[in-house]
Amino acid sequence: MVNLSEKETREKYIDPILEEVGWKEEYIKREVNSVSSDFKKNKHDFKKGFGKEEGRFIDYILVYEDQSPLANFFN
Repeated sequence: MVNLSEKETREKYIDPILEEVGWKEEYIKREVNSVSSDFKKNKHDFKKGFGKEEGRFIDYILVYEDQSPLANFFN
């Protein structure tokens, strides 16, 4: 078993699949702060740098052209 970091796992396994199936970079959001983002207004805050920041982070969000999430849990 190979011990890959989270970043290495994304780069080696997930990102190539997204590219292979045709997802364009502008519709892939990575490391989104789930606390400070406003998903109802399609505003995404991203993790900056390393270390702990307030909030929890979503590894990937796939969005439409208007930047709304492909799937969401809002009414």
